[in-house]
Amino acid sequence: MAQFRAKKLDLGCFVNIKNIRDHTKRKVFEQHEPERLRLDGNAHANAPLTVPSGKRSGT
Repeated sequence: MAQFRAKKLDLGCFVNIKNIRDHTKRKVFEQHEPERLRLDGNAHANAPLTVPSGKRSGT
């Protein structure tokens, strides 16, 4: 996690380790979100469609 920590924090609140950790997680998520959405969209577009039969097996 330390490799992602920003040199300068743009926090508008009291700075403690929990705030720094939360801020870092939010920044890393924000940085990787476009790639995640792009990959997620492709996975859904390429997924085969399955229709449940509605029948119970074994009874």
